[in-house]
Amino acid sequence: IDLPSLSSCVGFDLTPVVETGAINDPITEWNWEVESLGTFEEASPSFAFAMSDFFDVDLSVETAGGCTASASTVYSIAEAPESNFTFTPEVAESPAEIQFSNQSLNATDYLWEFGDGETSLLPNPVHVFEENGTYEVALTAFSPFGCEVVAVREIVITRPVHDLVVAQWDVIEVGEWYEVSVLLFNN
Repeated sequence: IDLPSLSSCVGFDLTPVVETGAINDPITEWNWEVESLGTFEEASPSFAFAMSDFFDVDLSVETAGGCTASASTVYSIAEAPESNFTFTPEVAESPAEIQFSNQSLNATDYLWEFGDGETSLLPNPVHVFEENGTYEVALTAFSPFGCEVVAVREIVITRPVHDLVVAQWDVIEVGEWYEVSVLLFNN
């Protein structure tokens, strides 16, 4: 049997696939010994590790005819990626140029989906939203081990709302003219 080494991330399901080659005697018993997780008796168990480290994995099998085989390997488990981002400005009118700031951890590659059909692979892209509307922006962060997580934020591109209040106003006659002074607040 061939038991390949695998890599994954903390908290992600890992399902090993065992190459048994062409055999006429089917395997009837599977005995997995997975460091820190215990034993499993399925052909392809699924499990997740709770911490990053290297873990010993042993597999013993027995066929219907009583033949036995075993293999050992090491699984490498890394910290899972964390996807997170911010953007500025937070309020904008179309066409709006938005700077995205990637704050992801344990990731090496990124996929941005801006909710308007456009995408980017840059870590910190600038994107222009041509139309007013509400967009769901998604950042997928990929680890070197193929683990991926997604963060989604909503961005609203709209005309600004002005709620002006006249706080004070004065009119002063200056010869033939009037000088008007107005103090406004935007609620």
